[in-house]
Amino acid sequence: FQLVTKPVYYSILLGLGRKKEVKLTNASLETLAIVAFKQPVTRAEMEAIRGVKVDGVLNTLLDLGLVVEAGRKKALGNPILYATTEKFLMVFGLNSLEELPPLETKPEDEAEAAQQVLQLDNTLEAKEN
Repeated sequence: FQLVTKPVYYSILLGLGRKKEVKLTNASLETLAIVAFKQPVTRAEMEAIRGVKVDGVLNTLLDLGLVVEAGRKKALGNPILYATTEKFLMVFGLNSLEELPPLETKPEDEAEAAQQVLQLDNTLEAKEN
């Protein structure tokens, strides 16, 4: 079989066949890794782990469809929870999140990150009151 089209549609079909390659920055990859391993996770938790704001990076990941809003946390202010999408799995060649490599962390690192999140939550609570 041969699939053919009229010459006038060539440029349109050629554009449809091209895939736009998206390069993720290191900041995007770091934030995406946090979401993948800790999901569902809030913006404040991501910022506590990375140590910097994630607003712009998170918006980029949302626009690319790699991350999605996954509800709200039942905590003060009801912050938005974020999780990865099916597109994330497809882009990284995974069938499920269980295929992610094991996360190697030191217990002190987890305790420190948890302490930072708690401090951030307390700061947000103080600002709201």
